[in-house]
Amino acid sequence: MRSVDRPASSRPRICPTRSTALAELRAYLDGSHPRVHAVPGEGARPAIHLLGSGTYSAALAARLGLPFVIAGHFAPGGLQETMDLYHADFRPSDTLPEPYAIACVNLVLADDEREARRLFTSIQQRFLGHLRGVSQLLPRPVDDIGPLWTAREAAAVDQQLAASYLGTLETVRPRLEELVARTGVRELLLATETHDPEARKHSIAMASALWS
Repeated sequence: MRSVDRPASSRPRICPTRSTALAELRAYLDGSHPRVHAVPGEGARPAIHLLGSGTYSAALAARLGLPFVIAGHFAPGGLQETMDLYHADFRPSDTLPEPYAIACVNLVLADDEREARRLFTSIQQRFLGHLRGVSQLLPRPVDDIGPLWTAREAAAVDQQLAASYLGTLETVRPRLEELVARTGVRELLLATETHDPEARKHSIAMASALWS
């Protein structure tokens, strides 16, 4: 994990409105709100994690002493910077004495590299549809995605899916271990999408053996 050393002026400013809204939500759940009683929910005190895709959410989670989850599966840009900032700025709270970061990434495991890449073309096509303003169900995988997009579209999709890990157990495990070591995350959320439900089940079953 790398540390950051940036002047305070360069850090994200916390929006008072969002910070107040979060405090209000927490008050509903812990029963401390002076006028509102949440039914059901009051007294539940669930563990609150902030999910975000950049430094703003990380800064807010750090200031409040909350766990932070980065949505790297669709917004991987600045993942390292965001994790560094969260760990550097973290303030211990009553519920969390030290930083607790989680990274969500794409994962497609198969019995061989070629099949994993083929299965992953479904996700690539979905993101390509987003670029083109097309809403669609998860497409069937293709053997060669090259003819389906332009070079510019391919670069844009690759950028959005940079935090994707596909292959076999042997090839993916060291890459995930490197991610954990580099970012200091305590958990990984593994997003697996395939057109064939059986392929998804197989990928998830393989993932369960990553650190067994």
